[in-house]
Amino acid sequence: MKVPSEFPELCQWFNPFILEAYPEVEDRFSFALSHVNDQQKQVIKEFALDVLENVHDSDELNSIWRAAHANIVFSHDDGIRAFLAEIVRRID
Repeated sequence: MKVPSEFPELCQWFNPFILEAYPEVEDRFSFALSHVNDQQKQVIKEFALDVLENVHDSDELNSIWRAAHANIVFSHDDGIRAFLAEIVRRID
């Protein structure tokens, strides 16, 4: 699956420095989403929904996550899926 450039653009804002500056999860997502415009948010939302609905292979899911260049490590696929679902929820 091709990762749109908007997705890593959002995910770059999830890094240890931001996580430290914004200890509340809500604030982290608000901060990251404030760095993309409405059109980019829609692309990100559509992509996240597509991944959640159509990617069932762990290797593919982890490959997509690595392509995001986020500096967050998830020990299980469920963490990636929860992160994507939260992005969708926050954009709605």
